[in-house]
Amino acid sequence: MQCWMLVVAKRIGPEAVDEFLEQGDQVREDTNAITVTPWIFAFEGSASEAEELADSKGVLWSEKNVFNELLDHVGLRKLPEL
Repeated sequence: MQCWMLVVAKRIGPEAVDEFLEQGDQVREDTNAITVTPWIFAFEGSASEAEELADSKGVLWSEKNVFNELLDHVGLRKLPEL
């Protein structure tokens, strides 16, 4: 079984990345998932340490401005302001 985990936040720091990775380990244990793919979506970006940590742990990362470019490219409306 494969699982995708997504956290959506306004801003992400390294502590939140660590907590998210711990949650992923728990999901893997609880579900016997073969693969757990963590993905962080940060509306306003993050601390550079958080991005570096996420990257080193294989966490997928998206920010609102990049996601809006993709939505615009495929003809969909951009995300609202929070």
